[in-house]
Amino acid sequence: MPENLGEKILFGREGHFTTPFHFLVLSNGKTARGLFDYLRSEGIYAPGAYIPAHTLSYYKAKGWNKGDFPIAEAYYDHCLSLPMFPSLSDEEQECVIEKVLKFTEA
Repeated sequence: MPENLGEKILFGREGHFTTPFHFLVLSNGKTARGLFDYLRSEGIYAPGAYIPAHTLSYYKAKGWNKGDFPIAEAYYDHCLSLPMFPSLSDEEQECVIEKVLKFTEA
C-alpha cells in the first residue's frame, strides 16, 4: 500500500471499537459522491454509508432543512460503504482497492 495513503483516506483505528464495519473517509477534498460515481462507471456499486435523517422527505415535511446538522452532512459527503459480502472474491476485492486508489490519485 502507498505510504501516503493516510493523507487521502482515513482508516478507523484497529481495536478502537468492536464492529464488523470499517469505514473509509476521504480526506483529500474529494467527495463520496465523486467516488460513488467513479466506481459506478467502473461497474462497482458502493452505496452511501449514512444518509442524514433530516434530509429524508419525512423529516423535511416536519420542518428540518439541509444545513440544520452540518456535521452529519459533512460525514455523508465524505463517507461511503465499499462492497463487502461473503462471495466477494479476492480478485474482486483487489479490483475495488485498485479503483479506490486510482480515484484518490487523480
